[in-house]
Amino acid sequence: MAETTSRTTKTSQSTKQTSRRTNQELREVSITRIHDAALSLFVRNGFAATTIEQIASAAKLTKGGVYFYINKKELLLLEIVETIKRRYVEDFVQMNNGLTGSAQDRLVALMHWQVNFARENPREIMLLVLLSITKEVSFKPVLQTISTIYRMIQDIVAEIIEEGQARGEIATWMKKQEFAAFFVAAHDGMMIEWYRRKKEIDGKEFVRVWRELTLRGLKP
Repeated sequence: MAETTSRTTKTSQSTKQTSRRTNQELREVSITRIHDAALSLFVRNGFAATTIEQIASAAKLTKGGVYFYINKKELLLLEIVETIKRRYVEDFVQMNNGLTGSAQDRLVALMHWQVNFARENPREIMLLVLLSITKEVSFKPVLQTISTIYRMIQDIVAEIIEEGQARGEIATWMKKQEFAAFFVAAHDGMMIEWYRRKKEIDGKEFVRVWRELTLRGLKP
């Protein structure tokens, strides 16, 4: 009798664990679908023009299903932007920390890393670009996160320029903050043009032009 009770208890515990695991997996899948649908719609239609109903339809969920996980569109956008920050900028920082060589070598490595990320994640980069140049979002946490993303990238580039100038590798007339701003602007501008006309543009050649023009301007 005791042995039967023990087996029943273990079976019940196993069932509960399986149920919890299944519920967690369902939650993760649903959130991923919501994020993916929202990301595409925000880039294509804009944040303001996108409705929860549209997100639910694209994610193949009910409106109530979306609200079960996200109760406000601005919070959904914040989750997406925070995810981009973790995947893009924090990896960018880690990449930079592992670089050696001249200032030019480090900048080229960061250029190629950014280009590869953008090629694999075009919607994420376009969302950052669009949110940074439009005023349709006023939710402060989102704006603060976007500001942090751009500031972190600019700070890394400015630091590389400063170190390169100290070693005589980069022209001293170059102001580090202005170059860092140019670096970011060039990347974002290229992304917009490639996203708009990628079937007409040779991506590798596009990047080569950016790289060569930048390096020539840096020469002391």
